[in-house]
Amino acid sequence: DIVRVTLVAAGDSGVGKSAALHAFVHRCFPTECLPTALDQKETLLHWNGETVYLNLWDTPGSSSYDALRPFAYPQADVVLICFGLDNRESLVNVEQKWAPEIREFLPNVPIVLVGNKQDLRDISPRPLCEVDTVTRRKSFVSSFEGEAMLECIGASAYVECSALMDQGLENVFGAAIEAAMKHKPPKKKCRCCSCCCTIL
Repeated sequence: DIVRVTLVAAGDSGVGKSAALHAFVHRCFPTECLPTALDQKETLLHWNGETVYLNLWDTPGSSSYDALRPFAYPQADVVLICFGLDNRESLVNVEQKWAPEIREFLPNVPIVLVGNKQDLRDISPRPLCEVDTVTRRKSFVSSFEGEAMLECIGASAYVECSALMDQGLENVFGAAIEAAMKHKPPKKKCRCCSCCCTIL
C-alpha cells in the first residue's frame, strides 16, 4: 500500500520555496525561472519502511495572490512555512502573515518551519575588512532565532536547508512526512500512476 501525503509550501516571494521543492523532486537546482502561480509536483519515495506518494503544492508569496493561494490549502496534511536565512523581513512575516493565514484555513494541520538559503549564511565570507564581515554576518538569521520562531508559532519542527548545495532537503521533507503521518491516522491510501518520480 502507498501512503498519500499532501504538502503545501508557503512564505514570502523569493525565499527559495520553489527551488527547494524542485531540487527535492528533480535532484538538481533549477536553472530557469520558476512559476509564481500555484504549481503542483508529485514524487514517490520510501520513508521509514513506508512507500509515500508526496503531492507538493508550491504557492505564490506575493500579496496579489492572496485570494488564489487558499485554494491549495484544503487537502493539506502538512504545511512548510519558508523564510530566507538571508532575509530578516521574511522571518518577521512568518509570525505576522503566514502562521496566522495557515491557522485561519488549517487550524489543526502541522507546520514545519524552514529556513532556506543556508549556504549564504554558513559559507565563509571572503576576507573583507572586519566591519564589513561583522555587518554581513548580522544580516543573516541565526539557528537560535529560527528555533525561537518555531516556539512562537507552534510549529512541529524547524529545519534549515540549501537547495543550491543540496543540503538538508531530506531533513525538511522527512520532518514534513513525519509530522503529517503523526497527525492523520489512519493512513490515506492511494493507487498512484507509474509516472511518479522515485527518490531513494
